[in-house]
Formats: sequence, C-alpha cells, structure tokens
Amino acid sequence: MSVPAESITERPPDPAASALRRFHATVFGHRSLERAYTEIRRRLADGMPPSIVALVGSTGVGKTTLGERVTRDVRDGAIGPSHSSDCPVVSTICPSAGPNGFQFDMSYWQLLAELAGSPTSGAHRDPDAEAARLHQGFVPGMRPTLGSTRRGTLKYLCARRVRLVVLDDAQHMADTPGGRSLSRQLDVIKTSVDTSGITHLLVGTYELRALLTPNGQIGRRTKVIDFRPYQGDVAGDLDAFAEILSQLVQALPLAEPERSLDAFEGHINELLFHCAGCVGVLKDWLRDALQIALEEERRFIPWSLMESTKPHEETLLRIASDIHEHREARAQASRSEIERKLGFGPKPSKSSKGAKALKSSKSSSDSLSKSSPQRPSKPGSRSAARDPVYVPPSDQDPARSA
Repeated sequence: MSVPAESITERPPDPAASALRRFHATVFGHRSLERAYTEIRRRLADGMPPSIVALVGSTGVGKTTLGERVTRDVRDGAIGPSHSSDCPVVSTICPSAGPNGFQFDMSYWQLLAELAGSPTSGAHRDPDAEAARLHQGFVPGMRPTLGSTRRGTLKYLCARRVRLVVLDDAQHMADTPGGRSLSRQLDVIKTSVDTSGITHLLVGTYELRALLTPNGQIGRRTKVIDFRPYQGDVAGDLDAFAEILSQLVQALPLAEPERSLDAFEGHINELLFHCAGCVGVLKDWLRDALQIALEEERRFIPWSLMESTKPHEETLLRIASDIHEHREARAQASRSEIERKLGFGPKPSKSSKGAKALKSSKSSSDSLSKSSPQRPSKPGSRSAARDPVYVPPSDQDPARSA
C-alpha cells in the first residue's frame, strides 16, 4: 500500500542530537598536540629531504585529529613548500588486515591513484581514461601487474605534485601472518619515498613500533614522533591537562557550563587517572555525561554524573598497559645499553682514555712535523737537512796536509 507523499512529514530536528554533534566536532589545540604538530611541520618544511615520519601514541590521545589537521594545513599551503600543487596531499586509512594479513596489493595502489584524482578503472574506458592510464605507466592491451600498478601510481602522484601521503591506522601493517618479514612492509614505504620523493606520514598506535625497529637502515630513515598522553609524574602536565579540561567543559552546550568546572574542582587527579591522560578518552567521557545531562534537562554536569559514566576499568587497564609497555621499551634503549653494545665499556669517561689518546696522537704528530724536514720547494732541488752540501777542503786541515 503506497502512502501519499503529502502525508509524510519530516521529523523535527532533535536539539539534543545537534548539541552532541557540535560537541563531538569541537577540536582544541593543547600542549602535547602542538608539540607533535611542530615536529611534523619541521619534517615537511621546504628544503627537508623526503622521509618516513611515524606518529605513534595511545588510543584516544588525538593522533587522528592531528593527522587531519596536518592534511588540512598541507592542502591549504600552511605547511610545506610555497609553490602550488595540483594535489599536495593524499590521505587514507590502512584497512584492517584480512585472513592473509595486510598487503600492499593492487587495491592499495589503485586507491592512492584515485585519491589523487585518477579516473577509476572500468570494463569500458573512454579515450581520456585510457590516456590517463597510459600516463600512469600501464601497457595498453595488457593486464596490469602489481609492479606496473605501483610504478604507475607513484609516477602519477609525482605528476600531480603530491608532497605528502598520510596513512592512518598504520599499525595494521604490522599484521603479517604467513612468515612475511615485518621489515618487508616498511621497505615498501621506504622504496616509495625514494622513488617518488614524497614524504609518508604513518599514524598509528604503539603496535607500529614493531615496524620501526627491524633494522638500522629503516630506523635511520624514519623520524618517530611520540605523541604521549599527559602523565601525573611529569612536571607541568597536570596544569596543561587542567587547561584543556577547562576548554572542553566551557564548550559543553549547556546553560551553565561554568558550574561544571566548579563541580570538577578538586577532582583533577581523578579525571586524569580515569582517562589515562588521553584527551580523546576525556572527550568521550564528557560526551557520555553530556548525553544524560541533555536527556534530564540539566543545566550543568555534576561530579556524580561523571562518576557514573567514567570509562570501564578493563578498558582503562588495557590503555594503561599499552602506555607502560611503550615507556618500558624506551627505557631499555638507554645510553648505558648503547655504550655497552658499541664497546665503550661499563664506565666510559669523557676525559680518560679518549682524551689521552687524542693528546698522545697530537703530540706525536707535532714531534713528527718538527723532526721531518720540509719538502723541497722545487722538483730536483736538494734538501740540506737530508743531503749534505759539498764543502771544499781547507788548506789548514791537518788531515788534508798529512
């Protein structure tokens, strides 16, 4: 049975849903985010060579938000060289690995080409689309291979003057069952950077560490930026966390958000603990409390409502474990361990053997330069210090007279 079109009425917009969407779209800069943003911006500055930049951090710390900001600023010309570009940045999400793990297959390279503006491939191509495919390096009348697709995509990105490729959720590349080496995954990225001259920004969780430490060659070409959460034992972190909390609370679409700040006063440590220092987790927490406050038509969020909506302890434990494992891994790469493996001994001294060896080498070099005669100024001329000059015998020489 059909319903007359005039009898269908649109549902009026939900004010609470609109308020939740506005708060969810709210983005603020804060100290940890700005620190990571500054490091990424330096790597993309004009004159810097292309490289691999890895942004690693805990879930909810704000990695995706930062990646979107970098993508937007590169597209708008706020980051990178000043010359114009047809398509300065290409951004995508690494898909979750299937049963065979993550692979840089045909679909990956075709996706990059399409994001850069390449016409999609189809069964019936018009002449313009076929010409574009030829420009990418495909051979007419032949089925493209993985190698030709990769080379064609990189050539097309260069033709479009792409300066940055952003891969979010890059930790999926670490899922490599079937005996494939982890270094092979990042070797593909390294080869892409070397071939195209395009910097690649990898955004992912701490699982991305497995890709970044397979060998020294890849580690040397990769700039790792640690987007760390706020920590209670780091000087200044508590004040910085309180500042971003104040900005988020004042952005709440409620009648009296300042009363929420009064309710949260004295609970800063508790808030920092239950969001593991991650701004994204804190924002999700506030959003859950905001939804209930809007349903109950509250004018602010009391502390009791925050307590009832705090993150689950199992989730918090998993986040805390990831952060702790990352800090432990960094602590193992200490100076003493590096010195031991490089053969500097258990107690290296800045002024002991090294300085004595340098001083001994310098003194022997000075004595050698003093004792060694100077070379003749002209070829064929004799050196008085090396070859004695003939002196005629004197008449008063007793040996001569005898």
